[in-house]
Amino acid sequence: MEPERRQWVYSYIVMAVIIIASPACVTSGASGPKRLQTVEKKEQGIRSDQSVATLSVADLLKESASLAGKKITVRGIFRGWQGPCKYPPPETRSDWMLADDGSCIYVSGPVPRSLDSKRSSPDIGKKIEVRGYVRLDKKGRPYLKADAERENPRVK
Repeated sequence: MEPERRQWVYSYIVMAVIIIASPACVTSGASGPKRLQTVEKKEQGIRSDQSVATLSVADLLKESASLAGKKITVRGIFRGWQGPCKYPPPETRSDWMLADDGSCIYVSGPVPRSLDSKRSSPDIGKKIEVRGYVRLDKKGRPYLKADAERENPRVK
């Protein structure tokens, strides 16, 4: 095979591998995340908002087994990398903390551009809401896998 033709063949093979391996080509089938059914649970502080429940951190911890894999919105206090969670982050060292009234969970995903996670930042302590999927770590502790949106949290 001629060297120029061989180079074109290799280029096409590389492009095909990139396209096949691209996450954009993956579709979520029956095993993908399930949408949360709209359910009113006022006694537990849960309200539904377009099929996505909004919970406090404490409520998420209480309901974690039944919420695993479901998309929710969690409201709490932004703690950055310094907070009351007494265990290591579930996915990476970049996971950050969301807390309320003594309860704490990790949020896996980038710290939003609008918030600074440094210890002395004025953003530490702001009330926010974060949307994502409830996941359980290796020891069964819940954490939130945040949506890919960089501006996901709503600062209150």
